Amino acid sequence: MTGVGPRRYLGPRVRHGAHNEEPEHETGTDVLILRPVLVASPLHAQERTERAAGTAVITVEETGNARRTESRVAIRLFTGKRFKGREHRVAKSHGDLKVTSVDYGTKSMILESRSDRALLFSKTGYKGKVELVVGPRRIPDLADAAFSKLRAIRIAPFRLDLNITVVHKGDNLPGRWTSRAQVQNDLDDVVGVANRIWDQGMLQFRRKGRFHFRESLGKFDLTPPFPTIPSSWKRKGLVDVVVVNRIGKRGIAGKGMPPMIGNTVMLPRRVGMRKMVPDLTVNQMAYAFAHEIGHYLGIHHGSAKGRQSNLMFKEMPARVVPGNVQLRSDQVEEVHRTLARNISRNPDRH
Repeated sequence: MTGVGPRRYLGPRVRHGAHNEEPEHETGTDVLILRPVLVASPLHAQERTERAAGTAVITVEETGNARRTESRVAIRLFTGKRFKGREHRVAKSHGDLKVTSVDYGTKSMILESRSDRALLFSKTGYKGKVELVVGPRRIPDLADAAFSKLRAIRIAPFRLDLNITVVHKGDNLPGRWTSRAQVQNDLDDVVGVANRIWDQGMLQFRRKGRFHFRESLGKFDLTPPFPTIPSSWKRKGLVDVVVVNRIGKRGIAGKGMPPMIGNTVMLPRRVGMRKMVPDLTVNQMAYAFAHEIGHYLGIHHGSAKGRQSNLMFKEMPARVVPGNVQLRSDQVEEVHRTLARNISRNPDRH
């Protein structure tokens, strides 16, 4: 895959809505801005403290950097506390546990491997209260773990389908792209890297249908106030992703709409107004997309708790290493609560 080796300078990081920047975004949206900042180590003292306190800090490396398959999961459910009673070995996701041997009577569970993870739901159809559990872990009493009603369990990632539009101006494609085939190859790689980042959050992305190349003089370089996206560019039940040349004058590297505000994620190919500014790498575009999807699904900068290695931290590292990007378990749970309940996001979930 191309783009794995990003630029080697260590200065710029992407910042969302920095306080000392001139306002360049609409109320209710989140943007990503490149700015210099020191890069923290992947796991610092605060994260180690949180792990000791029981807050799950999830990384791509913990999933083996590969998409998990249901057949490899080793999760066991029991109808009695402390792993007694009838047992059901989870081999696939169940939107309704009534069809299994444990029915709605699960009282305890075991996740045998560190690659095991599951989303627990209090209502059938993957709705209601949601909790992420990550192995290896033994839960002798689900009630003590604040989850007394288990009605559905998901062990495979949910999928969001993407409707990707690339804006061009005459014969000019965004950035230094020279052909539509090059655009398509790079953006497919961007989606692939974003899948690696979000696998830890039990979420995957897939391009639905062909790329749409649309000519627009006013949307090739976006400047505030940002124009609305024509309804003819959008697709119901899909995440609308619009790739442009630039967003703003100060290096905005992504813009996402939170629930109930809009249904669009915007990505630039390059940042800043200088003629010689390099294009974003595949990894950088993937990080920006993954970050903006977080906003799209209702999580914000504060949820990163100040950790620079967290996907939702307000700045993006210039050198993106997908395996070092982390999500907190509460962030993952909030994303899946949004997908389960929010009327503007629930149709996106597959």
